[in-house]
Formats: sequence, structure tokens, C-alpha cells
Amino acid sequence: MFIKTTINSAGQAYYHLVESYRLDGKVKHRTLLSLGKAGEDRMDELIAALSKHKEILTLLELAKSVEVKDTYILGPLLVLERLFEKSGINAILKSITTKHPKLEFDLRGLVFTLAAARFVRPGSKLK
Repeated sequence: MFIKTTINSAGQAYYHLVESYRLDGKVKHRTLLSLGKAGEDRMDELIAALSKHKEILTLLELAKSVEVKDTYILGPLLVLERLFEKSGINAILKSITTKHPKLEFDLRGLVFTLAAARFVRPGSKLK
């Protein structure tokens, strides 16, 4: 990964966090994050932007390292997804999320993950 400076048609420079990869033997670049306008005195803002997105970058690296053999069986998760839809839990969680716009996490995803953990592998916390 590296920081790339691009210039638009108006002549303004922008910083982007870019990753290199190979496709059919050729080196390609993919933009991971746009970091804003470039400037001589903008280094502190660039560092702040990078630290703000640090969690996203670690999640990207984690997502690349997950293999299919590391995932759970899909069937129980599909059943649980259907239960969430039929019982109205999705609608309730969506209404809570709309009433609280400052939530910085995916409430529905969190509740689904907690329920899925108990649904797929039931047991006590001690276990």
C-alpha cells in the first residue's frame, strides 16, 4: 500500500491510499481510500485521516486472509436470516437505527452476529 497523488482536470491534487495487485501478469492499482485534497500544510490532516480509517484497513487485511474453510456452515445462518425477517426483528432494528443516526456501528449486523453465535454453537459463556 502507498499514498498516491492524483490531479483532476481543474488542476487540484488529491491523496489516495492505493494498493498494488497483479491481474493476468500485469500490475494494477486499486484505490482503498480517498484521503482528501493535497497541500503543503495538509500532512497533519492526512495523518488524522489515516488514523481515522485504520480500523477499516485492518478489516480489509483480515478479509483477504479469510478462506472458505474458515467459515461456518451456511444453512443455519440462512434459517436465522429468515427468522429475523419473518419475526419483524429486522424492521425493529431498522427503526432503532433511524431514530439514532449517531450510531457508529451496524446494529442489525451486531445483533445478528450475537444471535448467530448462540444459534450455531449453543452453550454457556463458561463453555
